[in-house]
Amino acid sequence: MAMAIKSLIPSLVAALMIPTVIAAAGDEAALLAFKAQGAGLTGELSPAVGNLTFLQTLNLSSNWFHGEVPASLGRLRRLETLDLSFNSFSGAFPANLSSCISMNIMVLHSNKLSGHIPAELGNTLTSLEAISLKNNSFTGTIPPSLANLSHLQYLDLSSNQLEGSIPHGLGNIQSMWKLYPQTTSPVCFHSPFTTCHHWLALW
Repeated sequence: MAMAIKSLIPSLVAALMIPTVIAAAGDEAALLAFKAQGAGLTGELSPAVGNLTFLQTLNLSSNWFHGEVPASLGRLRRLETLDLSFNSFSGAFPANLSSCISMNIMVLHSNKLSGHIPAELGNTLTSLEAISLKNNSFTGTIPPSLANLSHLQYLDLSSNQLEGSIPHGLGNIQSMWKLYPQTTSPVCFHSPFTTCHHWLALW
């Protein structure tokens, strides 16, 4: 089994880097996890990654990827953990990620992403427990729809260019234990935040 998995690695890396098509019936399509953090991978992430339809974990952190996050990631309906941190991905927030309805953990921090954080995050990814978007160039306000994420425990939006107030409803998420909003303009704390003693940090 170990040899079989090892033999897949070259073709998987090729699929991530080069715009090729992975056969739906192939071994790669049935892969449950692909972890290549700190592997020295470079270039653009190929749309072919969207063909790994059984994938539950994708960790490509601490590499040298650049360009936009491919929209094809939205086809990964079974994906639970996504970590693309510490790369150089740019462009707008990959809106198609809102189709990854099984996602629990989303880590996109330390890239060059920009634009607004989409409201769809809170409307469709209702299983999210952790979101880290820090150290990018996101602008605008924090979407009030994030208050719909009743399982959310960790939210880090620091080191962006956000403005405005923290949405009122975030104070009602009982599972939340750490929040780093850090907007660039003065933050308005609504009344629920004065009683959220279950949070360890709020700045």
